[in-house]
Amino acid sequence: MAITLTWFGPLGPGNLPTDLDEIAGLDVAAVYLRVKVYQPCRVVAYVGQTTQLISRIDQHLTRLVGLTHLLRNDTGETIYDAAFDARLAAFNQLERISVALISEVERMQFYYAPCNDTFLDGYLDLIERLLKARIEDRAVRIGFTCENRNAVPLRQLPEDTDRVAVVNEIGDLGVADQEQLRLLLGEDPIEIALPELENGAP
Repeated sequence: MAITLTWFGPLGPGNLPTDLDEIAGLDVAAVYLRVKVYQPCRVVAYVGQTTQLISRIDQHLTRLVGLTHLLRNDTGETIYDAAFDARLAAFNQLERISVALISEVERMQFYYAPCNDTFLDGYLDLIERLLKARIEDRAVRIGFTCENRNAVPLRQLPEDTDRVAVVNEIGDLGVADQEQLRLLLGEDPIEIALPELENGAP
């Protein structure tokens, strides 16, 4: 089975919707990439899935503003790890930490591929897992960072196919954004025979 993901974005601070109809239009199931770019050319990416995209984006930004997510400086070096004692110390030094915090919020961008209801029956977990595996593989080979720390659980596997190929369609993005997604995802489809998942791959 071939699944085509049509990517849109990026969404992020400065271009988030405020119109209620536009917000409602983004209240959809989707897979997404959270991307942060540091100097000189360091990229940090995170793969996620959600049944409510706009709410999930809000959660990411709220965690960051609430100092429950790590902070990096302009070169991508971690300067704050979000541990409880570090958070209390940060609240004692808001003037200093706010500069890094604002920079980190501003660089957070989200690319997303809406997934209709047919994806929700076992496929959404699988797609996220395949995207994460592709990005982790390319991160090692090319030299960017995948920020996902946990394995993606497969709560249910599709029953109507034994092989899945995920095709990433990026033609609706701007030129620079297409280059960004080619860096992260490559150009080849992501394919796996579902029985391989029983052996721990990807």
